[in-house]
Amino acid sequence: MEDHLKRLYHLVDGFKVGSNWKTYVYAFVFGCKIRNLAPRTLNVYAERLGYLARWLEEKGIDIEDVTKRDIQDYLLTLIGTVSDETVNGRIRVYRRFFNYLEEEGLWEKSNPTHKLKMIKAERRIKPVLSPDQIGQALQTLNRSTYEGYRNLTMVMLFWDAMVRKEELITLKVDDVDLRAGLIKVYGKGRKERHVPMGAKTIKTLHFYLNRWRNGTQGNCILPAKR
Repeated sequence: MEDHLKRLYHLVDGFKVGSNWKTYVYAFVFGCKIRNLAPRTLNVYAERLGYLARWLEEKGIDIEDVTKRDIQDYLLTLIGTVSDETVNGRIRVYRRFFNYLEEEGLWEKSNPTHKLKMIKAERRIKPVLSPDQIGQALQTLNRSTYEGYRNLTMVMLFWDAMVRKEELITLKVDDVDLRAGLIKVYGKGRKERHVPMGAKTIKTLHFYLNRWRNGTQGNCILPAKR
């Protein structure tokens, strides 16, 4: 994963216009870390802030002088080139950024994101796999190898427990309670929750842990290699 946070730091360090970007970015990142946001989330924030910062710098607009109209003009350049969901995602980050600065007393001017409206995006239902398609996918996995059975376990957990990708790849052995049929995952904002598993998934996970993962170093439950 590209480190957009480092790129953002490097970007604002070299600004000729908007020199206070550095102060604001460092303060915002500190606030995000205090809230214990996941590194992936922080990286996304940094990427989206970088787009806005670069555009303002190119236009010669100091962050101290940025207005709601400036941000709207930037967002207008995105329409038709990226999805409505992407535009709305950037609006959310810019709101959080300026709201944080305002709450911390670092921004005493008019908040340029105040009442900044989201784009009315078309809601699309994401296609899902049917049980038959999932069954066909499971049949293609070689259960006689470590990688094959590990992948089977991953698919079963995805399908049955409905966990997110980040939650699954960071799952630890200590987070599994086979007797209770539960796994402990940490979602957005590091919020902890317990997710139940069905009998087939419990059986698959039990066999995987005892037959294939037994003796593997580390606490990650689904390592890339044994």
